[in-house]
Amino acid sequence: MRRRLFNKVLGAGVVGAGMAGATRRLAFAGPDASQLGKTLTPLGAEIAGNAAGTIPAWTGGMTAIPAGINWDPNATLPPDFWADEQPLYTVDASNLSTYAALLSDGAKLAVQTKGMVMHVYPTHRTAAAPQWVYDNTAANVSRAELLPQGGRFGFTGAFDGIPFPILDTANPLNGGAQAVWNHECRWSGSYLSSTSACYVMDHGTLALTSGNRLSEEFTFYTPNGNAELANRTYRLYDATFAPSQAAGGAIIGWESIDTQSRPDTTWQLLAGQGRVRKAPEVEYDTPANQLNGQINYDEFYGFIGALEEYDWHLAGKQEMLVPYNNNKLTNTPADVVFGPQFVNPDVMRWELHRCWVVKATLAAGRRNVLATRTFYIDEDTWTIAVGDAYDANGTLFHTVQTVNTVFPNLPGTVCTNSFVFNVQTNVYGGTGGPYGNAPFNAPWLFKPLSASNFNPANLAATANY
Repeated sequence: MRRRLFNKVLGAGVVGAGMAGATRRLAFAGPDASQLGKTLTPLGAEIAGNAAGTIPAWTGGMTAIPAGINWDPNATLPPDFWADEQPLYTVDASNLSTYAALLSDGAKLAVQTKGMVMHVYPTHRTAAAPQWVYDNTAANVSRAELLPQGGRFGFTGAFDGIPFPILDTANPLNGGAQAVWNHECRWSGSYLSSTSACYVMDHGTLALTSGNRLSEEFTFYTPNGNAELANRTYRLYDATFAPSQAAGGAIIGWESIDTQSRPDTTWQLLAGQGRVRKAPEVEYDTPANQLNGQINYDEFYGFIGALEEYDWHLAGKQEMLVPYNNNKLTNTPADVVFGPQFVNPDVMRWELHRCWVVKATLAAGRRNVLATRTFYIDEDTWTIAVGDAYDANGTLFHTVQTVNTVFPNLPGTVCTNSFVFNVQTNVYGGTGGPYGNAPFNAPWLFKPLSASNFNPANLAATANY
């Protein structure tokens, strides 16, 4: 992240909507690693499909390039493997009530008031990972522990796999933190070199706000790793080359799974200055300069950064219509992707998937302009698929839709972009991903990188004057 007659699927979808009207609790009798690979996928999702037949069983994910498709992973982004598929049905204002139980508040608002339509395609459970990730995910069931002062501060013991594949459903506060840490530690490979773009659509005007070349080391996923290596979830080197006024700036970021003993750390090189500074403000609800201050740093890819500002409550699991298997969007030029008020429906693929529901409320003594947040985390990839955020008055403020792309060469179904909408100003942004226009159509390469890429002592040497 497949074919049925339209009427049959539409009928099944209506049944599914009725069943999913309320979140449901899964009653696990404690974490039992033996269920991984039996009733649960190796990463912790339910193997079985749903009763309506609208969500299929997981059969191993997409681990090979489909027959008849020629693709060189070193030359291009992965193609749309389902280019010949047609939508099963379309959600719009005329039938919104039929599917409302499957939609986030933000999606419902966009359909009802902005005219957004959602083309819903057959569900493909493409999520996969290497065997060593599966093995370590099973081992993490017994070795991962939330910190005693609270799960929002981090965890210890886990590495090289999903840290909490079987959530603590008996303790919603623990289970919610576990689910979000799984999102933070989702499988995206061990290394990544890519080119990305941030765009802002502001009242009908599209602007490239940041073009970047990224090097990422997912230190949590180091083959033959250990808990000490994994204490950092990942390290990032982000070099800006566009637009011209921002070219030459760069960021190095180290993210931690134990924010008390080893806080997240960021170093920033501002264009034209040649000085490297620690930048503790590049996190939480600080407006991101990569998106002209329209989006906050902790909104990238649904949520990113330290969890400590919120208490995270697991509210159950729910069937949801979410963006999924969006290889087509990934290969589409940005000026086609961005519509005036929402992403072009002709390039956005929606599917029905089961999602864990996590509600975030500000912890005592903490502040964030997003006072409460609800996230829907895809059970197969542990990626936040959609989310809603509310201001201090309880009014819907921001919504997010994340996009994943299938890389069978990795293998993995990887979060490649996200779109954050400010519903109070009608401005939205794409938080950095590949597009079909050069140079942002460069292939994603999952090859080892030198540790020197992530050394802040080397950052000043990259300065342009």
